[in-house]
Amino acid sequence: MSGAPQHREREYIISAGGPQRENERACRGGDAVGATRRYRRASSAVYSLPEPRDAYPNKVQGDVICLSMHVESFSSLDEFHRVAVVLLSDHEAEHGLLLGVSRSARDGGVPPDVYAAAVMVGKEPVAVALRTTSKLILSREVRDGAARMLAGDALARIPVPHSVLGPPGAVAAYATEAEREGLTAKTLLRQGIYELRTVTPPPSVPGGRRVATLADVPVLVDWQANWIADEGKTPARSEIALRVRLRIERGEFHLWESAGQPVASAATDLPSLTGRRINGVYTPPALRRHGYASPLIASLSQHVLDTGYAFAFLHTDLANATSNSLYRRIGYRPVGEVHEIEVGARRTSTRSAP
Repeated sequence: MSGAPQHREREYIISAGGPQRENERACRGGDAVGATRRYRRASSAVYSLPEPRDAYPNKVQGDVICLSMHVESFSSLDEFHRVAVVLLSDHEAEHGLLLGVSRSARDGGVPPDVYAAAVMVGKEPVAVALRTTSKLILSREVRDGAARMLAGDALARIPVPHSVLGPPGAVAAYATEAEREGLTAKTLLRQGIYELRTVTPPPSVPGGRRVATLADVPVLVDWQANWIADEGKTPARSEIALRVRLRIERGEFHLWESAGQPVASAATDLPSLTGRRINGVYTPPALRRHGYASPLIASLSQHVLDTGYAFAFLHTDLANATSNSLYRRIGYRPVGEVHEIEVGARRTSTRSAP
């Protein structure tokens, strides 16, 4: 038959009782895996690897396939997304921010200040990272040592200071590698990731949800400025106004309105693959304790589900017991955490010269 070569899957069976350790012994120092996809069957571990074997940078020891980890950089965000989604689709809500940024940033090329890389074992990604703004977003690692390998590459290419966020283990590995190089790693935040697939309706309160319009720009700019100030940051109001206007034009901002007045806000953000993130939740201090946030988030979450998404997800401050309780009551369940650190300049000694 003419045309492209036909590849098939071959199974390699490694006995149970710690197949990874057996692989490592067989490969004698190589970083070994059985194959690109793994599952267990009866008393053995079954590994599948596309043929032909020589398509992979490996060495073969009997039925054990030995593949080494390496960092691969991408000159196309579209190609990065195609490779990364293999990993990111598992634990989708945990990787929702990274998926959303990756999908929205695809434009066929990577500007000089963008970092897009993956640690690969053969043709399988075992950790990925993307930086399109000031923040580097990490995935979880699915192979021991992948996060630190990725950190070493990123630290050599991204100037300090820069922020890094992702699953706790990956961020901790990045911090360790930064400190090994004499850099500082300061914790900025720890958030929980919550996922909702079915809404539990909260008690009813007066009012209803509506989509924000450009007439709401002044009040939303005030609210966003206050919320950002509560976080200890002071961006220019002109920047806030631009972001608010853009998000209103995209139909993302929603308000709970009572007696003809907006009393709380929330917004949809970048979708992942089958889910969509909710953020921008804010109620002015004078209007709190009236129960406005619960029906707004519940209604907006149902709107996300009704528009074809399988789930809604959001990030929340782990230290805020009130918001965590609110989200649980309307059907959100914790699925992970995201930590953020700031990597700073090299430490200098304060000890005076002799």
